[in-house]
Amino acid sequence: TGYGTSLITATNGSIYMSVAHSTSPYVTTYIKSTTGNTWSKLADPSTLPTGTGYGTSLITATNGSIYM
Repeated sequence: TGYGTSLITATNGSIYMSVAHSTSPYVTTYIKSTTGNTWSKLADPSTLPTGTGYGTSLITATNGSIYM
C-alpha cells in the first residue's frame, strides 16, 4: 500500500498501531494481542480517506472508545 508512517498508542490495556499510506485505503489500524506479539488488522473505516495519508492520531475518549 505504498510508503507509510505509523503511530503506536496504548490505552485501556490495549495497544494499537495505525499506519498512514500513500495509496488506498490510506489508513490501516491494528491491535496487538494481549498474549504474544500478534497484530490483527481492524476493519477499514466505513468512509475511507480520499487522499494520501501523511500521519495518524489515536485518541481515547472518556468513555474508553478509541477514535482516529
